[in-house]
Amino acid sequence: MVRTQVDFVSVEGCDFSNTHLKCPLCGSDYIHMVYVKVQRKSDTTIVADSGTSMKASRNSGRGAILTLGYNAECGHAGELIFFFHEELVYLDHKQLPENSELKDIWRD
Repeated sequence: MVRTQVDFVSVEGCDFSNTHLKCPLCGSDYIHMVYVKVQRKSDTTIVADSGTSMKASRNSGRGAILTLGYNAECGHAGELIFFFHEELVYLDHKQLPENSELKDIWRD
């Protein structure tokens, strides 16, 4: 995995509700969420535009792994990966090839 700086930008003061994620690779403001994965010890749940699915998997680490897949309008794509060890939450980044076929997760 490639470790990159993940920038959060505060629009007004320190109000977390006004904070947005930038592309970890170039700083572009426009990120599209395309899937969310939750990997537990023996299964993974994936939420994407096509719906929700669950599959058997193997997580040898401690705790769950949360992954946010994204496409950025700059052309970059990747995964932001949250995991924990001994009460500390870590954030990692994995760069993926651009895949415009993945659709955004819409709320409507």
